[in-house]
Amino acid sequence: MGTELVFLATGRRANTNHISDLPLKLASTPHGGFVVSNTLQTSIPEVYAAGDCVADSPQYVYTAAAEGQLAALNALGTLCGREPREIDYAAVPWVVFTSPAVAGVGLGLSEARAKGIDADASRLPLRLVPRALVQQDTRGFVTLIRDKSDDRIVGARVLAEEGGELAMEASLAVQYKIKAKDLAAMFHPYLTWNEAWKLAALGFNKDVETLSCCAT
Repeated sequence: MGTELVFLATGRRANTNHISDLPLKLASTPHGGFVVSNTLQTSIPEVYAAGDCVADSPQYVYTAAAEGQLAALNALGTLCGREPREIDYAAVPWVVFTSPAVAGVGLGLSEARAKGIDADASRLPLRLVPRALVQQDTRGFVTLIRDKSDDRIVGARVLAEEGGELAMEASLAVQYKIKAKDLAAMFHPYLTWNEAWKLAALGFNKDVETLSCCAT
């Protein structure tokens, strides 16, 4: 693979130094991120944190917005005696805007197995996706990861020019614990990118290369 530039990413450090000037001693990591509970509560019960200053935040603008809303609701809720809500990152989609794009959601195959899940994967090259053939761009693939014990989708990975657009259906599948067989049975319009998910779901039990157009 030829390249023009190589970027080395070394991570980000939370800009929380100014907090040290305040009479607050919040538990934090060496990188400056505040340690919080699933309700975004810091080590000081009356203080909540959200966004890039949270140690384990995915650090996306859309997760920061959700964290900010939840932190505010939980902080106010404690004053009213309401039970706090928890943040859940299990189905957060992510995208790297390269060409082709890289995207994903949930667990990768090795991550799922490391968690003790009896997982397998169905990898579909884009040369088997009609939309990719029409657009004459078959670079990449889509992959579904499922829990074999109950057939539920636990993750997905994408390498495709439209990877960011493909990520959302996979996110819904992970969020709502959709089974691979149910995803395969859903109607997916012909010549759409999301048809790739139907074909990948079929791939758990069939050889997609031998199927005819719009096969089920």
